[in-house]
Amino acid sequence: MTIRIARLVLVLTLLTVLRAAAAPPDDSFIAGYAAAVLERVPGVTRVVVLEPGAPTRMAPPPALEPPRILSEWQAGLFPGGVLFKPLIADPRWPHFAAAWQHYIDARQFSDVAAVSFGESFAFYRDRIGGAWWEVGLHAGVFSVFDLDSQSFDLVNADYLVGIPLALRYEDFSALFRVYHQSSHLGDEFLLRTRTNRINLSYEAIDLKLSYEIADVVRLYAGGGYLDVKQHEENDWNADVSARAGIEIDGVLLTRKLQIPLEYFMGHSPNGQFYRDKVQYFGLGTHFHF
Repeated sequence: MTIRIARLVLVLTLLTVLRAAAAPPDDSFIAGYAAAVLERVPGVTRVVVLEPGAPTRMAPPPALEPPRILSEWQAGLFPGGVLFKPLIADPRWPHFAAAWQHYIDARQFSDVAAVSFGESFAFYRDRIGGAWWEVGLHAGVFSVFDLDSQSFDLVNADYLVGIPLALRYEDFSALFRVYHQSSHLGDEFLLRTRTNRINLSYEAIDLKLSYEIADVVRLYAGGGYLDVKQHEENDWNADVSARAGIEIDGVLLTRKLQIPLEYFMGHSPNGQFYRDKVQYFGLGTHFHF
C-alpha cells in the first residue's frame, strides 16, 4: 500500500512539473500512467482523467458484465480433476501422504511411518447423454518404515498402476478399474527379522459405486476380483478403515490438504503381510487434487 501511494505522489508531482515547464499539450501518456497507478489502489474501481475546463460531472460507470461461470467438468484431453472423487479412508488410494501409525499387538512392529507417492488423473473426458465419462491413470507407491529400528528400516513397499474408467451423472459416480500391484520387503528389515518373503504380485479388476448427498454424506460400495484371491483366502472377512479430521482447500493453488486421525482393523493392507490381522491408529497429512 505504501509503495502504491509513493508511486501516485511521484506521478502527480511529475505531471505538475511538466505542466509548469510548458510541456507539449499532449500529455496523454502521463495521464494514462497515472490512471493505471490509481486503479491499483485498493478500493478504486474506476479512474477518469479530466482536462482543464472540462465539466466535473461524471458519467455513470458502464454496466458490469456478468461473471462467466465455467461448467464443473471440462471435456477433451487432460481436462483436470477426476469424476470419481478420492476415497479418503482407502489406505491404497493413490495420492501424496505421510502418516504415523501405531500398531496394537502386532508381531512384526509397533510404530511405523506410512508414506505414499502417487496420483490419479484423467487422460480424456467427454459427455454421453446427460452423463460424463473419462479414462485415466492410477499410479502409486505405498511404503511403511519401522520407526523403532535403529535406521528406520523400510518394511514393505507396494507398487500399484491401473487404468480407471469413470462415469458420473449428477451425484452418482462409478469407477471400473484394471490394475496391477506388486509388493516387496525392505532389505534391512528382511535381514534383521529373517521374515519369510512372499512373492506377491497380481492383476485385478474392481468396481466401485458412489452417491453423494448434499455434499455432506457419501455412500459407496464395491468389489473386485484378484488373480491371487486374497480376500477369499482370508475367508472374506471385512476390514474397517476410518478417517476423520480437517481439510484445507487451496493449498499449493489447487490441492486439498487433509489432516485426519485414522483407524484400521482387519487384514494388513501392506502386501507382504496380507495374512496378518492388524489394528492400528495414526495421524497423517494427505494431499489431493
